[in-house]
Amino acid sequence: MMAELTMTGETTDEAIVDCWSRTSPKYVRRAIVMLLLLAVLFAGLCNFTFWLRTGHYWAMTFPGYDALLRRSFNPAGTNQVTLSQFLSSPINVQVVPIHSVIVGLLFACLCSIPILVAILYRFVSSIAFAAMVVFLAAMPWLGLTVLLGCALASVRPCGF
Repeated sequence: MMAELTMTGETTDEAIVDCWSRTSPKYVRRAIVMLLLLAVLFAGLCNFTFWLRTGHYWAMTFPGYDALLRRSFNPAGTNQVTLSQFLSSPINVQVVPIHSVIVGLLFACLCSIPILVAILYRFVSSIAFAAMVVFLAAMPWLGLTVLLGCALASVRPCGF
């Protein structure tokens, strides 16, 4: 491995690959606390997404949650839930055009945060974030696609 320069100017042979590369208890505790804080904030973002879709604050107390999850997972048919339904109800994009900007930023966060967690904290940590997209935001196809993106992002290119 190539020697790296530390903050004090000394060289070390250890490469910092992700947050778990530093084994000092101080850094491990910091990584765990930051990951848990990020998970709580991301769960709130997923709940906000669910609220935008349905008008209910918490997915598990929504009376038609299981039906919504099944319809969202349905790839074809008349009962499937599509992105156009997300944009037209309960807030219509044609009535409130800024809603499209909010939805765009929301989807960007729902996709990028789990992938960044896979890069910084390893793939295993990102599985919980993809599961939040599936179950808290009730978007199973997006969650599975994000999980695939996490797997691709956490693999080193060409095995190096």
